[in-house]
Amino acid sequence: MESCVHRYKILKEHNLIIRYFRNKVLINDLYTNIIQSLSDKDYNSNLKSLFDFREAEFNIDMDEIRIFADNIRKHPSLQTKRIIVFLTHTPNQVVFSNLLESFQKYKRFQIHTVSGIDTAISQFGIKKSVRTLIEEAINNMKSST
Repeated sequence: MESCVHRYKILKEHNLIIRYFRNKVLINDLYTNIIQSLSDKDYNSNLKSLFDFREAEFNIDMDEIRIFADNIRKHPSLQTKRIIVFLTHTPNQVVFSNLLESFQKYKRFQIHTVSGIDTAISQFGIKKSVRTLIEEAINNMKSST
């Protein structure tokens, strides 16, 4: 399988960051995506996060997930409570998302694993009209590889 492709897009007016992953995802790909976004001029610590994993495959062991969750918990720029939605399509993606959620120590993040954009939108409590913007952002990230 090809190496990971990952991108992000901030929809500032909707307080949302969309993170797109494709192909074989390693734990370092997740770190890189998050760290890159922290220096974006539109990043703020209150952004709701949508991780689109529908075209990703995870081959990450539980210890790596546990360490990743612990590092995220300790990162000074990621201390704010926020809503995180994992958009998934396969059992592999659901298992990864559920394991990541289970390793949260302080339940600071409201994490949801869903299979559709409409369900993700409802978890964020944003208008359904934002669906088109989310889909456009994802399609642009897919085509910019």
